Amino acid sequence: MKCLLDATSVKVLARAIHSLAKIGDELHISPMENGLTLKTVNASKSAYSAFNFHLPFFLDYTHISENTVHADPEEDTVIKCKLPMKSILSVFRSIGSLEKSVETCKIMLPLLEALLIIEFRCKHGIVKYFNLRYFECESVEAEFSKEGYPSKFSCSSRFYSETLQSFHSSTQEVTWSLAMDQVHLSNHIDDEIDPSKCVRTEVTLVKDEFIEFNVALCTQVTFCLKELRAILAFAEALKLDLDCRMEGAGQPVLFSLQKDDLYSADFLLATLT
Repeated sequence: MKCLLDATSVKVLARAIHSLAKIGDELHISPMENGLTLKTVNASKSAYSAFNFHLPFFLDYTHISENTVHADPEEDTVIKCKLPMKSILSVFRSIGSLEKSVETCKIMLPLLEALLIIEFRCKHGIVKYFNLRYFECESVEAEFSKEGYPSKFSCSSRFYSETLQSFHSSTQEVTWSLAMDQVHLSNHIDDEIDPSKCVRTEVTLVKDEFIEFNVALCTQVTFCLKELRAILAFAEALKLDLDCRMEGAGQPVLFSLQKDDLYSADFLLATLT
């Protein structure tokens, strides 16, 4: 696999990597014929995140499967690999610096070497190379169908962020209660804790505040805020709307975003039963 990105796409890619790094410790890379997918899952396997970068996102994209090397067409399998998140973050750590200096970025996965090669062409003719060793692995997958969720609502990522600012930074989990005309958010208090000794925060959002609001099933779900904040950090920086799909307690919540035909992302979060 070989792809070339312009400065704008490099910034988006870097923000995606930062978002994934807040969720998991390993970055899974899956080059496909129709683009590049970056995925991660957290240590407890309660959160899955995937960014799909489509062909128009790149200045140039070449997908090479292993049947380029092997004569047997049955051996046509794409490279599926992972590397430590700290390793890739060392390359894309400073988004501000990348934005100021990098003009193009070339990313390569040679078939015969277990290396992820990254080349930055910067201003003033400076070229930087990074060789990161990866490990071949099975692809991380999560099975879900967007059409299978009875309820969906959408709003700007900034609206979500401003809403969550009402909750203390130490809040770990928030309960979302869906009604036909509103969403009620409250901080989750463990059953073993005396409620009288805890600060209770509640926020109600009416349907008119959303871009889209279709609730077919009144339900209540509780999930972790850490991963949601990682999603919002990416979406808000790029001023993207965020779709949320919910089913019921114990069923995963799905957050999704899309930027035209350039890229999309899905974030699947487990809920408490």
